[in-house]
Amino acid sequence: MPPDAQTEADMEALLHDLRYAARQMLRQPVFATVAVVTLAIGKRVVRGEPARPRTFAGVALGLSAATFTASYLPARRAARVDPIIALRRG
Repeated sequence: MPPDAQTEADMEALLHDLRYAARQMLRQPVFATVAVVTLAIGKRVVRGEPARPRTFAGVALGLSAATFTASYLPARRAARVDPIIALRRG
């Protein structure tokens, strides 16, 4: 395969992948947000700034918010259910 054809095939595959990624981000915006925040934190740490107090505080606050959300929201949802109905449905 000539180099130009290979480059064109690679670009077509890249554009296909980017379109797929855009569709997935629109379908699952929470996952997309988490992925972007994770990349941002990773870039900040890799740049050599993990020892800064602001970075530690930001990571601690982010993890605390994630922990709170992961435990509070399901508990709040479960508290709305009538226990008798939940036991009957098994």
